[in-house]
Amino acid sequence: TRYGMSDDFDMVALETVNTAIEAVVDLASPGYHRNWPRRAKALRSGAALAGALASFVVGCIVFIPPIMAFLTS
Repeated sequence: TRYGMSDDFDMVALETVNTAIEAVVDLASPGYHRNWPRRAKALRSGAALAGALASFVVGCIVFIPPIMAFLTS
């Protein structure tokens, strides 16, 4: 299960970086209403979503076999 814990901490780190980038974009463009700040936020959020999906897949790979073995025994 150590891989699952590592993956959870990676997701927390990814979300922290996402929040930091959003704050910097907001600070750098307070009255600037072009599409690039929105795109930067959307791309970073997409990366966070990809990290969440990867975390889910790793969790399934790690935990489903033991659960299935327990349920069939």
